Amino acid sequence: MSSPVVLITGALTGIGRAAAIAFARKGAKVVVSGRRDEVGKELVKELRSLGSEAEFINADVRKEDDVRAMVDKTVARFGRLDVAVNNAATEGQAGPITDQTAAFIIPSKTAPTSRVVIEDYLKRSGLDITPDHEVDNITHAVSMIASTGAVALLPAYPSNLLPWSVTSRPLRGEAPTIDLVVGYSKANTSPILKLFLSRIDELNARISSKAHQTSGPGSAAAKR
Repeated sequence: MSSPVVLITGALTGIGRAAAIAFARKGAKVVVSGRRDEVGKELVKELRSLGSEAEFINADVRKEDDVRAMVDKTVARFGRLDVAVNNAATEGQAGPITDQTAAFIIPSKTAPTSRVVIEDYLKRSGLDITPDHEVDNITHAVSMIASTGAVALLPAYPSNLLPWSVTSRPLRGEAPTIDLVVGYSKANTSPILKLFLSRIDELNARISSKAHQTSGPGSAAAKR
């Protein structure tokens, strides 16, 4: 990935600062956060002197609103978030897990099929949830989850690639599935495309049947 966008919490000293410098030397766009403005601004100057596009955001990771704002500002500045280095430590607030709150993220309109499937699942499950953030791809989603403690419905295929800080759980009930997605231009008048589209239902039926025979109901492979 060229010039990844990296967000580092607790970046003003120690390991966080060293990570920021290391990423900057590799050409990454670096966003550093902490609670001391002057130290943050000095670090940004150093990172920029290494050729990096760098920004400082004053944030206290003990405050949920600060964390959300930090991520939103990063995405607003660079258009995405590729890597989150969660270096700042906090014990959080003790209490029952049922009392904890978490942001819900959903695919943006750049992934319309995934979004429709997820919205349909929420509706069937009787869940009235308003998304707090939208993401453009799996990398963006995982970074948001790791950095903010957010919750998301993701495809099963990246489950083995998730960092240790992200926990995955299977869905209850009938999980949403996507058997086939086809994209094409309406201006395309190719006879091959017309033939393909005329047999799309048959192809979809074959794919669905094969998936269920191979995976069996309720298996991870079937829930893709």
